[in-house]
Amino acid sequence: MSKVIKVIDLLNKIANGEEKPKEFKYDGNTYTLRADDIYVDIKTNDYFSEAIYYDLGNMNEEVEIIEEEPEIDIQGIKEITSFGIKQNQDGINLLIRAVKQLDKQINNK
Repeated sequence: MSKVIKVIDLLNKIANGEEKPKEFKYDGNTYTLRADDIYVDIKTNDYFSEAIYYDLGNMNEEVEIIEEEPEIDIQGIKEITSFGIKQNQDGINLLIRAVKQLDKQINNK
């Protein structure tokens, strides 16, 4: 799962001490937060700060924050034994998320 925010919003999160994304995509590169709190493209070893420093006009460009999806325990899903709209909705939504997760894993192989 991922969400898109502007570069300036990402920088504001960092400046305000908010939780930083562990990984995001920007301008075709994937930047990962290292232990020393610096974002680096793991393929090229380029720093994110350098990528935006040379062109400050890119503050309104978008970064795609990559979020890890929590694993769904498919075997732990219990069969519905009572009839109720809310229980059915929750169970169906859980199954939909599990199927999407499986589809993503199959397509990534």
